[in-house]
Amino acid sequence: MVVGDAGYGDNPTFRLGLTERGLAYVMAVKATTSAYPGDAAPQTPPYSGRSRPPPRYAGNAANLPDLVLAAGRTNLRRVTWRQASKKTKGNPTAKMRSRFIAIRARSANRDIPRADDGSLPECWLLA
Repeated sequence: MVVGDAGYGDNPTFRLGLTERGLAYVMAVKATTSAYPGDAAPQTPPYSGRSRPPPRYAGNAANLPDLVLAAGRTNLRRVTWRQASKKTKGNPTAKMRSRFIAIRARSANRDIPRADDGSLPECWLLA
């Protein structure tokens, strides 16, 4: 397992190298990173009489916070991720909890190779 900060996570060449080597990874990325939803599919533009244009995704890619918000609050899951040492009246068990979401996304970087059908590879986005 490879873990890295946004300096590595925002580098598509680095992530592709890990994938090519069959290494599992978790990378931080900046919120300004653009992506398409995992269920987005490329569409072939209409034929204009010249060479066929490559398939592309409809609309503009969204930034990651927009994808998370579009997924909706119902997809959030409360996770206890650590036992703290200081108990309080509001948290008598001293458990540290947060809400998380895991959704499929397609990074919208022009440097990422596409499949034959024009699709970008899917990955998990944890937020």
